[in-house]
Amino acid sequence: MAINTYKKANRTPLSANFKSNEFACKGKGCCSTVLVDEKLVEFCQKIRDHFGAAVTINSGYRCQ
Repeated sequence: MAINTYKKANRTPLSANFKSNEFACKGKGCCSTVLVDEKLVEFCQKIRDHFGAAVTINSGYRCQ
C-alpha cells in the first residue's frame, strides 16, 4: 500500500479524473498536507469508469 503526501492547495493529477485537492481535509487552516492512498484513487477511478459519471469525494482525508 502506497500512501503519498501532497500539499493541500495543490491540484496534482492522481488519475484521469481525480486531483489531490479532492481528497484534502475540508477544514480551514488546520493542516497543509493531505495523505492519499493510491489504492483509494484506483478504486474511485474504477467506480467512475464503470458508471461513466462524476464521483464526488466528501472526505478522503481528515487531519488530526
